[in-house]
Amino acid sequence: MKNKSPFPQSIVEMMNTRRYARKTITAYIHWIRYFIVFNNKNHSVGCHNQEVERFLSFLANVKNVAHKTQSLALKK
Repeated sequence: MKNKSPFPQSIVEMMNTRRYARKTITAYIHWIRYFIVFNNKNHSVGCHNQEVERFLSFLANVKNVAHKTQSLALKK
């Protein structure tokens, strides 16, 4: 799995070390990137509860994602 940024690559490496399935890693990286882009490409480390709540509200109200999808996105 190739990534341009060292941040997602470090996540992939950590998850590989913990033996996560490839599909799980792909899903986690997708939601991490989506969250960062949603927050104007601000690194997720600088984001707080307000940004997370805004993102989850966007998923629910604009994207109409299922509750389980929101839960998956929240775990990231």
